[in-house]
Amino acid sequence: GPLISIRHPQWTAQNQRQDIPIMIYTQGQWKAMQNRKFHIGAAPVGPRELGSNSSYVFALPSRYNYAFPAGYEEVEEILQGNPLKPLENTEAESVTADSRVVQVYFISTGGEPGGLYPANREVPGDADPVQAALEEMLKGPTEDEYLRGYRSHFSERSAGMLRGITRNSSGDVLALDFADFRNLFGENKVPSPTSFGPGGVMADITWTVFKQFPDVQALRFAFNGDEGVFWFWLAGASCEPEVFTRNDWEQV
Repeated sequence: GPLISIRHPQWTAQNQRQDIPIMIYTQGQWKAMQNRKFHIGAAPVGPRELGSNSSYVFALPSRYNYAFPAGYEEVEEILQGNPLKPLENTEAESVTADSRVVQVYFISTGGEPGGLYPANREVPGDADPVQAALEEMLKGPTEDEYLRGYRSHFSERSAGMLRGITRNSSGDVLALDFADFRNLFGENKVPSPTSFGPGGVMADITWTVFKQFPDVQALRFAFNGDEGVFWFWLAGASCEPEVFTRNDWEQV
C-alpha cells in the first residue's frame, strides 16, 4: 500500500534527516494484519497506529528510526503529541463500525531496553476505547504475543479486574477502580509490579492510556474504590493518594 513521508525542509542528499513515514492501510488490510494474515518488517512488533477513520488506518513503521539519523529526537517529540488527526468525508454514506483496534503496551524482549511496545487488539466498535484498552491490557500478552517477546505481570489471572472508570466533569481526569490484584504477581521475571518504569504494572497502565488517548491528562487509582489501599501498595507505607499526571508519565 501507499506510504507518505513527511520530510524536514533542511533535508538534503548530503545531509539527510529523519522523515516521518506514514503507512496507509484500508480497515480490511489492518484487521487482516492484526489477525496475522500477513506481517510487515523484520521487527517482532508491527506498525504503530497513529490514527484512523472509518476507511483507513494510518501507521508508523516499526523501528522506522533504527539508524538514528539526524533529527530523530525531534520526530519522536512531534509524535508524542499525537499530531495526526484523521478526518471523515462528511458527504460519504455514514458507516457504523462493528469493531475498532486499540493498543495495549508491554515490554518486549525484542525491543530496545527501557521502552514499552504496542500490541493491537480488536474490540467492539461501540465500546469505550479507554476501558476496552485497559480490559485487554489486564489479560496480559496473548500466546502469540508472548512468542513474539511481549512480557507483563498481567495475565489471564488478572483478566476482568477493571471494576470501572469515572471521569471528571471535563473528561480529562480518569479514576480507575480495580479489583484487588496485589496477590497475583511475583511469578514473571520482570521488575517490581509496583514500578511506574518499564516492566511494572503501572507502566503498562499509564502507557496504555497516555500513549494513545491525548485528551487524558491525569489518572487516579483505587482498589475496590479505596485509593488509600492502592497507594499503600505502591508506596509500601501509608501516604496520601495522589493524582498521576501526563507530565509525571513523561518524566518517568
